[in-house]
Order: sequence, then structure tokens, then C-alpha cells
Amino acid sequence: MGKRPYPAQAGGTTPFKHPPRRKLTKRDYAKFFESRQRTCEGCGRPIRPGERWTRDHIIALTNGGPDVDENCQLLCKFCDSAKTPSDLSQSGKGKRQATNFVVPKEYRGSSGFYKPPGAQFNWRTGRYEIAP
Repeated sequence: MGKRPYPAQAGGTTPFKHPPRRKLTKRDYAKFFESRQRTCEGCGRPIRPGERWTRDHIIALTNGGPDVDENCQLLCKFCDSAKTPSDLSQSGKGKRQATNFVVPKEYRGSSGFYKPPGAQFNWRTGRYEIAP
């Protein structure tokens, strides 16, 4: 019987490892900009030449998305700033789930909080103390 794969494993990637980004030239970016009709795919607003925009991955690389043009969208700076935090939180959740799937409970770290058995909280000192 072989090793069990990660639950979120897709295309040979894991939550901890993904393929590197492609190196794109200025010409590649210009072709991408023109192929998307110069409009933000998040809000539909036209983007003027020289205005800031981003070639954003629909499924982020850290979440197992491929680095191909079909997985990319043209976003204005406002729509990109709204999408990026959700990508990062989704990536963190995948890493936590994979860790819980692979690492046995006895090897996972504790929360760092320890309450001795029979201890009472002393509001004056702000600590748990064992009653005499």
C-alpha cells in the first residue's frame, strides 16, 4: 500500500509547492492587455493605456492553478486589491488542512496555553493559581 496523496493535490502540486511563474516580456503583457479588450474583468471598467492593471490568476498559483493565459484575467488596481487577500487566506487554509492530514496529532504544536488542574483564575494578578 502506497502513501496517501494530499487531499488538495492537483496536477502534481501540493499546498507547499507550486510551479514557478512564467517569465513574460513586455510584448506578452501588451498582447494580454489587447486580448482582454482593455477592460477590467472584475468590474467591467475600461482601462486606459498607462493606467495600472494586473494580470491576475483566477485560481492562484498557490492554490494549484496553472500559469496559462486561460487561467488569467485583467484586473484594475482596485479589483486586484480586493481579490488578493482572499487568495492568501485560501492558500493558508489549504496548508493548514494538508498539515492536519499528514502530521499526527501528537507531533502538532500546542496552543501554548496551559492551565494546571484545579487552578482558579486570580483577577488581581491576572494568572491561574492553585488554591491553597
